Amino acid sequence: MTSVFNDTDGDLLSFSFVSPTDTTTVRAFFRNDSLIIHSRPDQSGKDSVYVQADDGNGGTVIDSLKITVSDVNDDPTVADPMSSVNKPEDFSYFGYDLTSVFNDIDGDPLSFSFVSPTDTTTVRAFFRNDSLIILSRPNQSGKDSVYVQADDGNGGTVIDSLKIAVSAVNDDPTVAATMGSVNRPEDFSYFSYDLTSVFNDTEGDPLSFSFVSPTDTTIVRAFFRNDSLIIHSRPNQSGKDSVYVQADDGNGG
Repeated sequence: MTSVFNDTDGDLLSFSFVSPTDTTTVRAFFRNDSLIIHSRPDQSGKDSVYVQADDGNGGTVIDSLKITVSDVNDDPTVADPMSSVNKPEDFSYFGYDLTSVFNDIDGDPLSFSFVSPTDTTTVRAFFRNDSLIILSRPNQSGKDSVYVQADDGNGGTVIDSLKIAVSAVNDDPTVAATMGSVNRPEDFSYFSYDLTSVFNDTEGDPLSFSFVSPTDTTIVRAFFRNDSLIIHSRPNQSGKDSVYVQADDGNGG
């Protein structure tokens, strides 16, 4: 300020801000006899700083500084990280409102996309409007990572990731090929079923087999040999029998 202002009498000058000083866009303050101007974060526009010099003897003078701060695009930011989620196998679904996860200080509308190294082996991920939706894949467990990029359309991007751990839940065995109904003449020899073709376990658990109620073997004889069901006739018997076979995976299914 000693270079900006001069006093011909050699009086010592003091400095102050006077109206209409506007520091919406910048910060202004004095340090010793210097005027210091700082930017305000993420602000652009025009400010005016009016400085008055006072010689202490009733003499004053004012000079002004006009400041124009041009807008520079700011990258979007992660406002509320998605972090990590644990779910059981075959969970329903969950989602995130991405307008809460990401923020753009310039107010730019954001678009969203998946980026590498997104892995959706265990889950399915897709966008619906501005939400991220996560669905389970049937009978799948393990760990997936979903990386979402927010783009402000002006060259600014940011990425947030979601880590998903899906814990295994035992699945009951299923009937892959029903045995149905069979008609045979009296005193037939025998027939059989390969039970590894009748039943299936999606997790590959070894299955054990047993007869359960209301099995009725008045007319025929039924027994297991290895993983097969063997049906023999009883001599001189005719009528209707029912055989109920239960498959057990050894894990409660």
